Amino acid sequence: MNDFQTTQGEQIRSLFDIPCREVKIIAPFIKTAAFESLLSVIPIETKVICITRWRTREIAAGVSDIEIIRILQKRGNFELHLVDNLHAKLYIADERCLVGSSNVTLTGLGETSEANIEILVNADATDPNVVLTLEEIEKKKILATEEMAETIAKIANTLNIVNIPLVDNFIWIPHGRRPDLSYKLYADPPTGHIIQSHKVLLRDLANANLPPNLSENEFAQYIQSLLKNFPLVNEILNDQSDIVITFSESYSYFEEFADDDFSSHDLWLAFINWMTYFFPNDVIEHHITEIALRRARLLA
Repeated sequence: MNDFQTTQGEQIRSLFDIPCREVKIIAPFIKTAAFESLLSVIPIETKVICITRWRTREIAAGVSDIEIIRILQKRGNFELHLVDNLHAKLYIADERCLVGSSNVTLTGLGETSEANIEILVNADATDPNVVLTLEEIEKKKILATEEMAETIAKIANTLNIVNIPLVDNFIWIPHGRRPDLSYKLYADPPTGHIIQSHKVLLRDLANANLPPNLSENEFAQYIQSLLKNFPLVNEILNDQSDIVITFSESYSYFEEFADDDFSSHDLWLAFINWMTYFFPNDVIEHHITEIALRRARLLA
């Protein structure tokens, strides 16, 4: 609680308790109990617009609940949209607004004994900064559907079965050596016995934070964009010379991602497989004294 003994949850409920045409709940993390506490004060005739994000690994970790779609369906008079890179927290009732750090969780709303230190301040929905944020959200939002919720739940359940460790590295680096199976595991994640090589691929997919329901082409484009964050990729794709990249030249790049289970050389071999699979027209596997990557177009 703050010095006025008012929780962030009480601030938001006070905002929503005044009659208005519509309210907007915008937060990346939304848990059902906290969400229902906010909805409880909103008259049924008031439209609820909810904007959040559903990253599979975050759902698997329990920091957010996809069940909010069913809560809203039961209530009616709502819109639910997703923005994958959402970080803003905004609570809007017509022209009145609260802006701050609070997610729609009990800890974020300051309503548990271990509440987060949060802040919400009054603003006007017409404030230029608020308007700009809402415009960016409008450009990127996608409609959340029941099918999407079911797909994410299935993948999240699979991740929990195999107890996959998740990382927040800025650069995504694959560990599995079967990228040819990656889309199949993404589109139809297993729920029974999972072999070790598939567990490693599922870990890669979980750490990639892939949006749900991508087509195979969209999936490939997403993986390509992730791989391009790795310095070596742009080096080999953009160099116009007959470039050959070996492990001995690349050791330092992979060493920072190595651990007890995957050596830097293991990661290098996986990297070669993903590059040659997702950039078939640009690079090839090249065998000299050691396995290397070579530009493909120069060999045509």
